[in-house]
Amino acid sequence: MGKKELHRGSWKSSARAKVAYHLEMVRDMKAYVLIRTRSGTEEKVAETIKNIKGVTSADSVYGHYDVIAIVESPEMKILSSIVHEIRKQSGVLHTETAFSQRTEDSESETSE
Repeated sequence: MGKKELHRGSWKSSARAKVAYHLEMVRDMKAYVLIRTRSGTEEKVAETIKNIKGVTSADSVYGHYDVIAIVESPEMKILSSIVHEIRKQSGVLHTETAFSQRTEDSESETSE
């Protein structure tokens, strides 16, 4: 049994430690930011948000939300600050954020 397996096995009793271990394995964090805007401002909001560092795309959409942005960052703290920057933009009324995490384990499974 390797060092990583021993280390991982010793954490089984602590839920907090399990979360910490999982976050240690995260390579990139991604968030989908669902945005409602003031009527008529969706295109301008999408274009403005595209210029925020860490935003990989922002598109005006039809439906319950007006804009969907994808944000990527290596750290939750940075990702959170990007989402806060989106919320400060003129025309943004409401946001909901869905976080996705890609781990080294899931990447190795898909590349085989």
